[in-house]
Formats: sequence, C-alpha cells, structure tokens
Amino acid sequence: MIGETFTASWPDYFDVNVDIAWTPPAPHDLLFSKGIPENDYAYFYAIVARVDREWWPYYIGMTYKQTAAVRHRQADHVQRLARLRANHPGVTFSLCLGVPTFLVGQDDPQTIEDIEGMLIYANWHEDMVNIRGIEKFRSHQQIYVHSSGWTDHLYKEVSCGVFYRR
Repeated sequence: MIGETFTASWPDYFDVNVDIAWTPPAPHDLLFSKGIPENDYAYFYAIVARVDREWWPYYIGMTYKQTAAVRHRQADHVQRLARLRANHPGVTFSLCLGVPTFLVGQDDPQTIEDIEGMLIYANWHEDMVNIRGIEKFRSHQQIYVHSSGWTDHLYKEVSCGVFYRR
C-alpha cells in the first residue's frame, strides 16, 4: 500500500483548503529582535535542524492569539528547546514560521488546531517532541494543506479525509 497513488474521493468538497507559506530557517534570536516580519501574522512554526544533509522538524506548533516570539519566550517552550539541545548535542536548531492563506474554510481556532495536528501527524518521526499531537490527532473536517515557500522540513502536501486508490 505504501507508494500507491491515493485520490481524494471528493476533491472539490474539502472543508479546508489552505496554503501555508513557510519562511526559511532562522536563528531564534532573529525572532526576538523582530528580524522575521512574518512573526506578526504566522499561525504555525516549526523548530527544525539539518541532520545528515536533511532538514527535520523537531517540533511543530501553532499560535492564534499571540505571536511566535511571545510563544517561544514562555517557560514550556524554553524548556522544550533546552531539552532538544541537550538530547541532540552539536545540532543547531532553527525556527521556521508558517503563514496560512485559506482558499476554502476559515481561520478559526479549531481549524488552526486541526491543521497543526495534521502537520504533526503527517511529519512525525521518533525524535519529535510532539508526543501529545501524534497520539490524539483527529478532525471532523476534510482538510487539504499545501506547503509553499521553504518546505525542506515537511511533506509539501498532506490531506485528511476520504481517499481511494486508483
């Protein structure tokens, strides 16, 4: 089944169709010095690192009523980054921000949470620290996410819904 082509059963009826434009990786310090303009309107972020000539997401998160800079100063996030650095010495972690453009659907809190969960679930690997996200993802919406911009850390297209194999 892996490697087979799957097609959305109702491609014209996605409840949510969103493009997320991702910024290139930047040091966390740049975020705090207002060096990433997308901070003001990004709803998603990823802590990423380049390991063995590949980029990997180590954490995928969302913001809705605050900026990524505010979120990354909160105690749980400071501890999360410290734990990542301790568990992966010699690895340099950077930050990417994701700005959504909704073609179908709305940017309400539940939809943003559903998209975050889907991004975590689709891109999860054993070194990610999104344990809660991988264990509880579900959505009542049929969602299509296209990632654009700098996407070396994610699958470019992920969907949640009903599909069939050709």
